[in-house]
Amino acid sequence: MFKVRTEGRGRALLAAASCLVVLACGVIGGCSRTTSDVSTVTAEYDAAAAEDPSLTEFRSAALTTEEGERLDALGSALEMLRGNLRIAGMTAAVVKDQELVWAKGFGHADIEHGVPAAPSTPYCLASLTKPFGSTLILQLVERGKLDLDDPIADHGVEIASPGTIRVRHLLSHTSAYWPGAVYHYSGDRYSELD
Repeated sequence: MFKVRTEGRGRALLAAASCLVVLACGVIGGCSRTTSDVSTVTAEYDAAAAEDPSLTEFRSAALTTEEGERLDALGSALEMLRGNLRIAGMTAAVVKDQELVWAKGFGHADIEHGVPAAPSTPYCLASLTKPFGSTLILQLVERGKLDLDDPIADHGVEIASPGTIRVRHLLSHTSAYWPGAVYHYSGDRYSELD
């Protein structure tokens, strides 16, 4: 896995937060696809990447000229943002009608070795994924498929505790010691929500 190096945590956080807002809008808006459908979303990209392993930009053949021009403008704006915020590397993608139509890497995945960022570059996001997990869990709560007061053991998660750890305790970082009594950040316990 490549690690992206940035000069200034605040700048990287700002850019990542901007990307999270865009992605979260799609997640919050709802999607009828399941994880088994993901391969159909990326089938055209997968074929292009197999043909050219060094692919740094993907464009669907189904794009109109106008859409291509709009994506050129978006790419230019993102590159300017990356440069202005001194972000080492990032990747952006556009999905239209639940099909990947454009994806591009900007900057470098690995500056030291001169590896360019690509549409498939994995990035170390650390705790920035927690809002996604929380959003998805709360969507399940809204749909009645999960209750915040469910014991986590009911969902196959076993953590030793003097009391019953509930979903809400993992979400609020209050699962350590006596559940619900004390806030204690623990990324490891939060990751049990996966």
